[in-house]
Amino acid sequence: MFNALLAVLVYPPISYIVRQLYPNLSDRSHGVMTLVLFLPLPFLFFAVPMRDALSVCLFFVFLSLSIQCMLSRDEVRGLVLPPLWGLVYLLRPELALVLLLGLAAAGVVEVLRALESDISLPALTTLLGGIGLVGFALFAELLYSFERANYQLAYRASGGAVYLEGMQYTSWLDFLLVAPARALYFQFAPFPLHIESIFHLLAFAATVIVIILFVSAVRSLYHCEYDETVAVFLVVVYLAGIMGYGAINSNFGTNVRHRIVFEFLLVIMAAPVIQRWELVFRQWLGVVPRQRGKDHEEESETEKFNSHVHAGRQHANDTEYQKYSEKSD
Repeated sequence: MFNALLAVLVYPPISYIVRQLYPNLSDRSHGVMTLVLFLPLPFLFFAVPMRDALSVCLFFVFLSLSIQCMLSRDEVRGLVLPPLWGLVYLLRPELALVLLLGLAAAGVVEVLRALESDISLPALTTLLGGIGLVGFALFAELLYSFERANYQLAYRASGGAVYLEGMQYTSWLDFLLVAPARALYFQFAPFPLHIESIFHLLAFAATVIVIILFVSAVRSLYHCEYDETVAVFLVVVYLAGIMGYGAINSNFGTNVRHRIVFEFLLVIMAAPVIQRWELVFRQWLGVVPRQRGKDHEEESETEKFNSHVHAGRQHANDTEYQKYSEKSD
C-alpha cells in the first residue's frame, strides 16, 4: 500500500521537470503520466515491498526542488535540499553522488548564462569533461576503492542473468576504457542472445521500450527548444548514472531495478515526442484533445470577429459612397 502511494507520487515532480525542461510544451501530457505509472518493469518492482519506490520518489523530489531553487534563485527552499539529499544517500549512495554532479554542472551553466548570452559548444564540452573527472574522483575515492570495485563486479556477476562474466579490472585506466561499453550493457541489456527464460524475454521486451525512449529523447533534445540549465542537469545525471552503475553491475536482473530512474529520465527528455504520439493516438480514436478544441473555438471566434469588422467597414464605405453620389446629383 505504501509503495503504491509512493509510485503515484513519483509523477508530480516528473511533470514539473518536464515543464521546466520544455517551457513551450503544453501543461498536461497524459502520455508521460501513463508511461511513468505503467511502464511494465517499474510497475512490477514498485508493487514489491522493496526500497525502489521510496528511493525513486526521493530522487525526483530532490531533482525537481533543485531545479526550482536554481531557476527561482530561492535560497529558503534550498534549505530543504541537504536533509533530502541525505535521505537519498542512505538509500542509494550512487544516486546521491550522481545528483551532486548534475547539480554542480547545472550551477556552472547558470553562471555561464549570466556571463554570456549563449553557451558555446567548446565551453559546454569542457564543462562536461571536468564534471566527468570530478565524478570519477568521487567514485574512486568516496564510493568504491579499486579492490571494492572488483569485488562488487564479481559479486554481482551471479545468478541466471549474468553478462560479461569473469571480467575484472586491472587498472583505473582499464576501468575508464570499458566504462562506455558497460554503460550500454547496463541501459540496454538483455540482448537477443541473452534470452533463456520467460523473465529474460520480459526484460528484453522492456529493453525495446527503453531503446524507443532513448531515440525519442535524443530527437526531442535535438529538434525542440529547451532550457539549457535543466537539460545539462538531466543529461549529466543520466550519463554519470548509467556509467557508474554499468561499471559494477553484471546482471541484467539487477539492472532492471537500478535503471528505473534512468528510464524515467528518458521519459522526461522524450516528452515532446511522447505528446505527439498521444495526439496521433487520440486522432486515431476520434477523440479531439480539449486544448485543441479550445484553440479551434478561439480561432472560429476570431474569424467571426474579423468578418464582422470587414462587413462593418464595407457597409461604412457603401454609405459614404451613397452620400457622395447624392451630393453629386
